[in-house]
Amino acid sequence: MKEFGRLSIYQTDKVLYPFCFRFLYHSQKLIRMYWLHGKHSKISQIEGNHHIVHSKTIPFWLKDAWEQIQHYLIGYRFSLNFPHEWIEQNPSNITAWKKLQTISYGRTISYKAFAQLASLKHPRIAGRVLSQNPFPLLYPCHRVIRSDKTLGGFTPDLSIKAYLLALEQHGNVH
Repeated sequence: MKEFGRLSIYQTDKVLYPFCFRFLYHSQKLIRMYWLHGKHSKISQIEGNHHIVHSKTIPFWLKDAWEQIQHYLIGYRFSLNFPHEWIEQNPSNITAWKKLQTISYGRTISYKAFAQLASLKHPRIAGRVLSQNPFPLLYPCHRVIRSDKTLGGFTPDLSIKAYLLALEQHGNVH
């Protein structure tokens, strides 16, 4: 049986984020990153183990990934690249998620255009595949929106998608 590490971050020494990052890792590789949305008290009630994370409490190999994410969130970095592993993922979904990296920082495409780009049969299938993305930000699914320019869906909360798109289009939103 594999042992997995878990790290949750909603605040660092300098920043309180509007969502909580959760990292699941194994053998010094990220296997899933995701977030929860809500205020600190709400997140604490749901998860019960969040705390302020200082750089010395982050495993050395995860520190680089976290620093990349922090630089992305303040507009100093436009893409991410850190060790990760696809565990129990559908190969066609992996192929589709990798296509997300072709969407430039600050740009968006429609679900229909993404379905075509990723060789998926229908925009709704594209939405389902995007909702299962285990590495948001690394594979930026928030850049896919509806054809009418409205946000569409986003797991876990549309306000996170709006936040990320505003960040990419206008700079730091803190």
